[in-house]
Amino acid sequence: MNTMEMGTMEMSTMENPETISHLPQGIQRLVRLVESQRTDVTPERAKDFVLEANVQTEDVMPWADFGHSPRDSYGRKMVYDGGFFEIMVMSWVPGDFSSIHDHGTTQWGAVKSFGHAEHAVFTMQDHVLTTKVRNAFTDGTVNAVTHDLIHQMGNAGQTPFCSLHMYGSYDHNGEITGDARIFDLYEDKIQFTSGGVFFCLPESDITGREVGVDADYPTCQRHHAEMLKRIHTFLPHLADEQERQSFTTRADDLCTRLFSTEEREQFLCDIAALTDDDGHVRAEKQWNAFWNKVCVAAEQKASYQLH
Repeated sequence: MNTMEMGTMEMSTMENPETISHLPQGIQRLVRLVESQRTDVTPERAKDFVLEANVQTEDVMPWADFGHSPRDSYGRKMVYDGGFFEIMVMSWVPGDFSSIHDHGTTQWGAVKSFGHAEHAVFTMQDHVLTTKVRNAFTDGTVNAVTHDLIHQMGNAGQTPFCSLHMYGSYDHNGEITGDARIFDLYEDKIQFTSGGVFFCLPESDITGREVGVDADYPTCQRHHAEMLKRIHTFLPHLADEQERQSFTTRADDLCTRLFSTEEREQFLCDIAALTDDDGHVRAEKQWNAFWNKVCVAAEQKASYQLH
């Protein structure tokens, strides 16, 4: 795959399980397990299949892409297209983070990490996005993927690693991950795409937009800091002067949003929702979760300043 082409995926196999003999043994086992239950796959069953297949690091390394384009938020290569399911390998160098996204028409799936990843899950209520949990996704961990999952994955460490992704659909019609949603908190819009869920997608990769998405203070701050880092990663590689100026302007605007005192109002509103008139915490569990998210967002902002 040409790593300078946005969202390009490399087809490595035929679309027939009888022709998978050249694939690594772990991936062969996974294909056969899914094919044996093609009419009765659920997210938990998909997770069990990945665990049972016991795919190893060496099985996915032929599709490693640690030299992917700086415009891509991570490396992304197709391993196998089974018609109603796909197996892909993603590659993560230090600092790589996907955007906040779902998986479109995907009905079931599973992800296995072969390194120390960071994983966040989000909830959306009344068009407001909130970070539900952000934790470690350790080497060998397998997570199920549901149709309604909104999440983000990335490499906050210093060591590159790969991850295995399997996505499927009960009623396959078109691309398995077609119409995936990216929650762009800079635009305050949902972007639709069928390719990589990268920050700052070019217009050619955005198939539509939906107006009306917001986020709580820590989620928004973290998003802006991650987008800003990605822009500063690819900005030196942009040859088009107009495009360079456009992203320089966006970076300046993101800096303003991150460090402006205007953000204080949203922060205070979020605090007020969790405290009573005397300033006492209403629900300790929710407060602890909120404060943890604020601390993580602050660390990300500090990390950007040192970037």
